[in-house]
Amino acid sequence: MRTAGALLAAGATLSVAVLGIAGPARASDYNRPVNICNYSNKKAAIARVLDSAGGMVSRGWTHVENGQCKVLDARFLLMQVYGDRDTVWRFDTFSSQFCAKSESYVIYSPGSASACTDTNGSMRSFSSVPAGSGRYDFNLRP
Repeated sequence: MRTAGALLAAGATLSVAVLGIAGPARASDYNRPVNICNYSNKKAAIARVLDSAGGMVSRGWTHVENGQCKVLDARFLLMQVYGDRDTVWRFDTFSSQFCAKSESYVIYSPGSASACTDTNGSMRSFSSVPAGSGRYDFNLRP
């Protein structure tokens, strides 16, 4: 009886240890580094949506000059020609609407249309960063 109790206790300890290793996913686990290289002959402006501990956050703008590459962590990206919001690049993935502004910004709760209106932003289509692990490389072309 004593041996069975010891084995049960050892098994419970091992189970807790094994389960504790995996743990819950952190918000940053959903963000992926994207290496964006600009070969478009135009300046690019990049806005991104990231998962953070407090929820999703939208940040804009990072500029990528022609011939330059930058690595950005993101879950969703809006990539457009600087000063031309109609010329955009997209991933072959789904997209979601998030708030963006024309000047530099940080918006918490970027999926809320009413909060977007309150900050004088506009809801824009952001492409989901392709799933996977490790860095994703993406080239901006004309």
